[in-house]
Amino acid sequence: MVQREQFPAVLQTPTRSPELSNLQTVAMRLSAMPSLSPLDTPSRPVAQPPAANSPRKRTLLIVDDEEGPRQSLRIVFKDDYNILLADSGNKAVELVKQHSVDAAVLDIRMSGI
Repeated sequence: MVQREQFPAVLQTPTRSPELSNLQTVAMRLSAMPSLSPLDTPSRPVAQPPAANSPRKRTLLIVDDEEGPRQSLRIVFKDDYNILLADSGNKAVELVKQHSVDAAVLDIRMSGI
């Protein structure tokens, strides 16, 4: 059993567990819990600028006639790829003619595809 004098900030709570036959005291040293401050920890990782010798970012073409899925995919992949968006098959073909595209995500149930 933890003595209160050993840990000044101890919370003692009696609990009964189905696995245990007798009453136990759960002690948690509150002072051992990490203190996280919003000022200490950034909410998002800080993006580093690409190194001069780093490989180029690949280009992803996203083709969907619905705005919602198109923008959702853009948000998911924007940090890792240069994004091209097309709302039709014809627009996608034009973009492929103008840009070097490494990969494409296509809505196959769309007019013009």
